[in-house]
Amino acid sequence: MLQSVFEGKAAEIYSALPSEKSSDYDTVKQEVLKAYELVPEAYRQKFRSYKKFDSQTYVEFARKKKDLFDKWLTSKKTDNNFDNLRQLMLLEEFKQCVNLDLKTHLDDKTVGTIHDAAVISDNYTLSHKRSFKGQNVNTSSGNYKNQNTERTDSKPVAQNKSQSSYNMSSPKFDTFEKKSLICAYCKKNGHLMADCFRLQKKNERDNKPKSSACTTPYITSTLECPASQAF
Repeated sequence: MLQSVFEGKAAEIYSALPSEKSSDYDTVKQEVLKAYELVPEAYRQKFRSYKKFDSQTYVEFARKKKDLFDKWLTSKKTDNNFDNLRQLMLLEEFKQCVNLDLKTHLDDKTVGTIHDAAVISDNYTLSHKRSFKGQNVNTSSGNYKNQNTERTDSKPVAQNKSQSSYNMSSPKFDTFEKKSLICAYCKKNGHLMADCFRLQKKNERDNKPKSSACTTPYITSTLECPASQAF
């Protein structure tokens, strides 16, 4: 009887079921809803991601939000029970705080309470501890390698002596900042002593080699002949 009611994808799902499952109403309903992605997780995502349209009034938006929330609760079979609703909210928040692999693992399980989710998460972590540890070692070695590379590459670069600590030609160095500089040598504004033209000229003169002329004094001596040797 159900086969005559179903159309399209639902009819394909129903015809693909074994004979023992096709006669079970709950099984057929679950498979059809799953095919149309009308499962609790799909309802939850629709409720959380639904935003107000510009053409909607806030009353219409609130009604749509409420309908999606009710469908989510119905799919989770909370039965308007406070404790079931409490566990649903806690479980959702718990899944938001774990990594993606663990969240996918929890979604594949039938988890009803946050305690069950915590136990399953601990078991999952213990079973994957070896692989997680290997990833941490690889990551650490990679970081250590990067640190060594940075230390090797970061060699001190010799700074040009003629380059001032201030880049005077930079556009960011405006006129006001130039005027605020005072040279310690010539006492003039607009530059520092490292860029002082007068100081540079003075250093050039001081460093210029001087010609040292060595003069030998000419000494004349008069030799007097004794009278006995005179011709």
